[in-house]
Amino acid sequence: MFRTGFSFLRGSERKVVGKTKKEGGVGSGTGRIQAPGPTTKPDPFAGMAALVITFLFCLVVGGLVAIPLWIDGFLIDPIASIVDWTRTFFSWLVIVGGLRLLWWIGVLRRPIGFEFRVLFVMSGSILGSVVTLGILSSIYSWGKLMVPFFNHAVFDRQLQDLTVWLHFGVDPNWFLVTLFSDTPMAERFLDFIYGLYLPFVLLSTAWYLTSPEPATRHRYLRGFVLVWSSGLALYWLVPALGPVFVFEDLASVVSVHYPVAASSQYLLITNYQKVLEVLRGVPVPVFPLFGVAAMPSLHCALPTFVYLFSVERSEWTRYVILPFLMLTIVASVATGWHYAIDSYVGVALGWICWLAVRRPRGCQGTRP
Repeated sequence: MFRTGFSFLRGSERKVVGKTKKEGGVGSGTGRIQAPGPTTKPDPFAGMAALVITFLFCLVVGGLVAIPLWIDGFLIDPIASIVDWTRTFFSWLVIVGGLRLLWWIGVLRRPIGFEFRVLFVMSGSILGSVVTLGILSSIYSWGKLMVPFFNHAVFDRQLQDLTVWLHFGVDPNWFLVTLFSDTPMAERFLDFIYGLYLPFVLLSTAWYLTSPEPATRHRYLRGFVLVWSSGLALYWLVPALGPVFVFEDLASVVSVHYPVAASSQYLLITNYQKVLEVLRGVPVPVFPLFGVAAMPSLHCALPTFVYLFSVERSEWTRYVILPFLMLTIVASVATGWHYAIDSYVGVALGWICWLAVRRPRGCQGTRP
């Protein structure tokens, strides 16, 4: 168990599985310490102390993150190079983590000693996750950008033919574009939904990586890394640009009906042309965040993984994540980013990654 030198922590009673034990007293045997339940007498001073401690914790972590981001954004988080650092993953991690910590502890229902223990245990794990995800972010961004250097093939035609064959001769891209062409509100909504992917990644990852339960943090991190690394490997094995980058007639329609997606697509294809120039030996600057790869759709893979993770834990968030996943599948095809087969493979990839890290059957864990 964790020990501290704070005198006010002594004598705080804890429940131990199978027996009751007072911290600081003499006892035998071991057990799992559980936080006191809601019947614990509220202590407003303990609640205020927890607020202050959590604020200082977030401030310290935020400061450690902000300094390297300000010095060299690409070293830690390439997202910081195009947006203000306060909108990057690490800042979301600090903010969501602080709020989650307060919610889980229940500042007016737990003794102050418990807050200290949770803070000390979580701080090292969270910082380790920050480093891991920073490295993963850079590897993924550069790896996706370098796909043409590893594999010169492009399988767009084959993927398009396979998709049409699976749908009995119907092209899902054109079907959805035509279906929503007379409903501008639906088009704007799908355009908006697809753009929510980055906030979804930030919020969901921050939520699980700040869980007080170590097993939850470790399993989610392993699954998260597995989704992105497996997706990158498939990019190299099955290079594809996406329908909007190959079929000009589809691109012209998407640019009119889905302006948000079209603006991002223009940036990516422009950067891709520069990558091809570098491949031919022309020294031109490229932007590592704007890699182009369609197979599989990680916009579908990660929400699938997060949804299954939330279902396994019987969390209320699953009721929000499932509609988001279904709408993202539709939006990924309607906006021309992906062939339908890309999205299907993305869903399968998320499911496989969840299977790889899921909790063993019969193993009971504490919900965060």
